[in-house]
Amino acid sequence: MSLDMTEFIMRVEETYGFEIPIEDYESLKTVGLLCEYIQKRSPRSDGSVILDTVRQMIYENFHIPRDEISPESRWIEDLGLG
Repeated sequence: MSLDMTEFIMRVEETYGFEIPIEDYESLKTVGLLCEYIQKRSPRSDGSVILDTVRQMIYENFHIPRDEISPESRWIEDLGLG
């Protein structure tokens, strides 16, 4: 995992208040899978709000326009992150 992705995951962890073990992160191949993972650990959070928050964080960290980020977006293949 790149330094940028490590920093991004740390920001997700800070935002949602839990740690994502590396072995879990490695299985989260899409934005949607990350959002589902977050929702399982923050059941009071709304799924659409989580997606919007993750899109915003991706935009802020990597300057990828929010409208280019979908739940199906793969980190490496679609977003060029890794």
